[in-house]
Amino acid sequence: MFRSEPRPGPRRDWIPWRLSSRSVLSAPRALLVALSLILVFGVAAAVGLAAPPLSGPGGTDHSGQVRVIVAFDDSTFGSPRMDRELAAIGAGVLKQIAGARVAVVTLPSRAAAAALAARAGVKRVEVDSRVRATAKPDRSGKPTTTTVPPQAQTVPWGVTRVGAPGVWAAVFAAPAGARGDGVNVAVIDTGIDLDHPDLAVNIEGGYMAIAATGKYRKNRSYDDDNGHGSHVAGIVAAADNVQGVVGVAPGADLYAVKALDNNGSGWTSDIVDAVYWAIGTHADRDSAGSLTPGNDIQVINMSLGSDYTSATLAQAVKDAFAAGILVVAAAGNDGGAVDYPSAYPEALAVAATDASDTVPWWSSRGPEVDLAAPGVGVYSTYRGGAYDSLSGTSMAAPHVSGSVALVWGANPGWSASAVRAALENSALPLGAVPNDLTGHGLVRPDLALGL
Repeated sequence: MFRSEPRPGPRRDWIPWRLSSRSVLSAPRALLVALSLILVFGVAAAVGLAAPPLSGPGGTDHSGQVRVIVAFDDSTFGSPRMDRELAAIGAGVLKQIAGARVAVVTLPSRAAAAALAARAGVKRVEVDSRVRATAKPDRSGKPTTTTVPPQAQTVPWGVTRVGAPGVWAAVFAAPAGARGDGVNVAVIDTGIDLDHPDLAVNIEGGYMAIAATGKYRKNRSYDDDNGHGSHVAGIVAAADNVQGVVGVAPGADLYAVKALDNNGSGWTSDIVDAVYWAIGTHADRDSAGSLTPGNDIQVINMSLGSDYTSATLAQAVKDAFAAGILVVAAAGNDGGAVDYPSAYPEALAVAATDASDTVPWWSSRGPEVDLAAPGVGVYSTYRGGAYDSLSGTSMAAPHVSGSVALVWGANPGWSASAVRAALENSALPLGAVPNDLTGHGLVRPDLALGL
């Protein structure tokens, strides 16, 4: 799953820098230092600069500048006034996200960020945190992967464990959507291999959310240059053909939304941009407000996370759910508290299980966990037309997204809330329900459909 560097403590909210109680400074000197810190950092706290410390996993780009998300009020966003305010503080604008009413900018210092937060029309300034893609790490800290050559089609154990084949078998007794037909799933990740023989047929489009900087200044493709996104996409909807693997919902349509780079690294702001792109597809609702055929995104899969909360990302997830989109997110891979955005109540937080329904030590846990799904040794598609076995809550989340597609495809008139309730209420208990390890239990779309 995607996550930031190891969390600095039990909670993820930013704690302002402060003087150590072990300071050897004299009292007068310590007082002067404290007053200067208050002047620099206290202003930021007073005007709402909320984010992890700059020495943490986010905030500073390769040039040493501070990268922040600036939220404006409706009358200021996109106006000449906004441009003047940003120019006055020396901001370099990377992108604007209209749905969120924010600009993503670089600033020369944290003091400049505090000054910007105090400008007229600015609602909030927060450090743009980093997020990172990982599978279950081995002892060296690197992802554990085993490349497997293509072979005659197989049904991965996780797809079988969630009961997907039983749903497919009902295709003639149920609506055509029993294979996820007609359901659009946006995979916000490292992109999807657009030429993969098990994925290409189900890819309907996509979006490049990474800001046009560095190697992506001109390369605006949403093709996968890492592999993680292709693996996730295959779990959701690898095609039912004669080779490789088949996904949980082989009839669903995939949208490749690239928000992380070739290293599996990215910024919170690019995730926000990706979510609002998905929300924007709902502009083609019919007069009754119902979802229409075409590119309406109904499901967002985010096998990603951060130790740090973001008011902008929290609002994006809330807006997605309000738009009728079901957001599915990986719980985390560090065995600690559930990561963001899966910790937000509007998201379905997914923990991992192995083939014996045991939760691995690294699967994040807490009261925010809603469902569990297979996440250990999962065989799926990979970049370059390949296949790979990976572990992580990154793999568990798409099992749930595929399950959502199966249930929604069979019941196209249902709301996101109804689909979520059906999956939670039918989950297979793996202990006390609900619990911090598996939430309501193992996702079972077949049981949700009464099969």
